[in-house]
Amino acid sequence: MYFEIRMKKENVGVVNHFMSKNDQNPFELLGLTPTFNVDLAALDQSYFARQAKVHPDRFVYHTEPERQAALQQASNLNQAYEVLKTPVSRAQILLKLRGIEVSFEEGKTINNS
Repeated sequence: MYFEIRMKKENVGVVNHFMSKNDQNPFELLGLTPTFNVDLAALDQSYFARQAKVHPDRFVYHTEPERQAALQQASNLNQAYEVLKTPVSRAQILLKLRGIEVSFEEGKTINNS
């Protein structure tokens, strides 16, 4: 599911994407090519550039729906950044994008599952 809200105040040009957890693609949110070998400098640059546009502090004087949209987008970007900067979670999302669901349970191994 995908909804889009365009905010026009102050020529901010923010597009907020509300996506269900199952459809959220952190690579798309951050404008990166889906690959395991992510350039961490490019990840940082993309994240900080996008976060600067949608940070909730920029929307203090906007309408409530615009503030909520900015907050949601900032939250989505934070989650995407956290997923992509960690190799295990990055591998997990790449598998998920290819239709393979993998879950990791801390402390479990093949021998003691």
